[in-house]
Amino acid sequence: MLPKEAEYGHARAWPSRPSAVSRLIDVNFILLDMIAKALAGMPTARAIAWAEDQVKLALQGRLETRAGSTAPAGSRGASRNPAGAARVC
Repeated sequence: MLPKEAEYGHARAWPSRPSAVSRLIDVNFILLDMIAKALAGMPTARAIAWAEDQVKLALQGRLETRAGSTAPAGSRGASRNPAGAARVC
């Protein structure tokens, strides 16, 4: 650990508590894909709107986990897509 690292480090999903929903957001790379979309030329507002829709799906329990991803057991919306959803960037 680096000196003073603990002062600035935070748990995943901070400032809220880690949850199954925050894990789904991580497992599905929503924030990273939002950035990749913006860097690939998608208008920033549209990339943000896409990510917001994905987070809403996760909160509603309708976001499917990507094939090969590991979501917590019993998490809402953690069903696997047998066809293997392709990563869209």
